[in-house]
Amino acid sequence: MNRARDQVGAVGIAMLLMLGVLLVVGVLLVDTGRLQFEQRALQGQADEIALEAARDVGLCGDAEPQAAVTAAVERRDIGDSLALATGLGGRVESDAEGVNHFHVDPAGVESLLVELEREVPRSLIAGPMFPEPVTLSAHAVAERPPQATFALGSGLTSVDTGRAALLDALLSALITEPVSLSAVSYEGLANVDVTLRDLLEIAGDLAALGVVSTELDVGTPDDLLDATVVAGDLARLTAEALARNGPAAAATINDAIVGADLPDDPVRLGDVLAVAAGGSDAAAGLALDGFELVMASLLLSNTDNTLALDLDALDLGGGIDGLLAPDVALSLEVIEAPQLAVGEPARAGSGTPGAQARSAQVGLQLTVDAGLDLDLVLVAVDDLDLGVEVEAAPAQAEFVSARCAPLSGHCREADIEVRPGLAELRVGSGADPAEPVNLGVTLLGAPLLGVELGTAAVVSETESLGMEFEADDLPRSQVVATSLPGAAEGIVNLDVEVNVLGTGLPVDAVLDPLLGGIIEPLLIAIASEVLEPLLALLGIRTGEAHVELKDFTDGHYELLQ
Repeated sequence: MNRARDQVGAVGIAMLLMLGVLLVVGVLLVDTGRLQFEQRALQGQADEIALEAARDVGLCGDAEPQAAVTAAVERRDIGDSLALATGLGGRVESDAEGVNHFHVDPAGVESLLVELEREVPRSLIAGPMFPEPVTLSAHAVAERPPQATFALGSGLTSVDTGRAALLDALLSALITEPVSLSAVSYEGLANVDVTLRDLLEIAGDLAALGVVSTELDVGTPDDLLDATVVAGDLARLTAEALARNGPAAAATINDAIVGADLPDDPVRLGDVLAVAAGGSDAAAGLALDGFELVMASLLLSNTDNTLALDLDALDLGGGIDGLLAPDVALSLEVIEAPQLAVGEPARAGSGTPGAQARSAQVGLQLTVDAGLDLDLVLVAVDDLDLGVEVEAAPAQAEFVSARCAPLSGHCREADIEVRPGLAELRVGSGADPAEPVNLGVTLLGAPLLGVELGTAAVVSETESLGMEFEADDLPRSQVVATSLPGAAEGIVNLDVEVNVLGTGLPVDAVLDPLLGGIIEPLLIAIASEVLEPLLALLGIRTGEAHVELKDFTDGHYELLQ
């Protein structure tokens, strides 16, 4: 009997002990779950504050990191519950394993580190037993990198599309197939947009159909930009993108390119479309000028060729009868193709430049063989064998900074710094424009005058110029002019040397109609009707820079760590 009572008592004690253990475990589970919930809530607040404050610091603004974080905390009315809320500016760098590390750098703020701390009771149930609070902490790193798409001086927006004949001549030379479009057609092409996603889809389609000779094993925008393809295939890819999104004129150009004998040199789409490393996914949806992409890819395809442009459809005489037809020739050498830019602004702390665009680098040689008729009795003038040479180095533009809109509102700006390129222009003999033209004037077959004319090289070189764009209602264009002469001004600044070889007729009676009435208007016509619009099509404008901001996005927030 006693043994039975002892066993019952032992069981009771064991049950009490078990209930106590279960109670402690329950308390621990409740408190652990509560602390985990509090930790998740704190981390969520850190993420939200980092994303919100990032709109005002780094690449999108110039606010102090701590001030931006404090303002975000106050907007949430959680300041009293936090023991600590700090904001640090700096940059994120990846190590060899791809792990991000935040580096504090007040002088080069690109990213924002937010650190929050909150003190909470260690236990709600057993508070008297554990009076010391627990300090929870959370951190988040965020940035708001804007993306811009812009071009420097190229595209139809920078030239009068009424010069359709010149555009036809340029395209026909690039494609090696005749192209004839109206000004209305070119205006329609100027409004066609494509995206990297469009190009990615088209690359897959053309590879599957065997339209391109290059195997395109691409799955991401980065793959597409890095893929090495045949130059002609790049032109076909971009032309197909233009045709799918554009008017009937786009299909006409695409058909001509598909059937053309284009070069087979290896090139990359990244040689035409400059996208910052790692930025292609974010830039995949930005609008690109489809016609501009086609032109750039065709120019890239022809960097090893000298192209002859047929100018028969152009009226270069400037109203001067009998001067030019039919001996006018223009050759174009593309040294470096233009490049559109898609990417982020400069990162000062890391020394990484912003997205950069450039114009083409080209050489032009125009020769004119014209008979001159001064309508002077008994006086004859040698035929004019004139040469015009232009060597143009690329201009460059860089996306240097941005100010992004707040979460509610419209106040976006992009700063682009441009450096116009060098343009060296010579006027001289058709055989060698560096040498002057020698014209002989005779009276009754006897030498009367010797006229030597030419121009020294006109070089356009400037320092960097800043442009500030409001980044709403795009596209937007700006032109900055320098004090340097343009092509039309430079080409008529002739050095004239007259050798009087005989007498009997006043010198002015010959020189005035020769220089002022024929040669100078002819040179002005050449500059205004051919050189300036053609250079503008290639992204080169002597004495000025033309930049177009095509697209801008600032809504892409990133949590980096």
